[in-house]
Amino acid sequence: MADSNNLKKTIQTPNGKGKVEKIYITELGHVMAKVKIRKNGIANYINYTLGSLQKNEDTQDIFFI
Repeated sequence: MADSNNLKKTIQTPNGKGKVEKIYITELGHVMAKVKIRKNGIANYINYTLGSLQKNEDTQDIFFI
């Protein structure tokens, strides 16, 4: 799991700009990102699927450090 202190990336989502809080891998092998989006002073967290470790073509542009 990536440390949230090291992730300071802001990304554009369908719901507006958000900060990547955490990147993790589920038990089923899905690479996920937890993104915090603030609207009107309220923080909302949305999980996005970035790819799957079982399907190499989906994750070929994802690098783990």
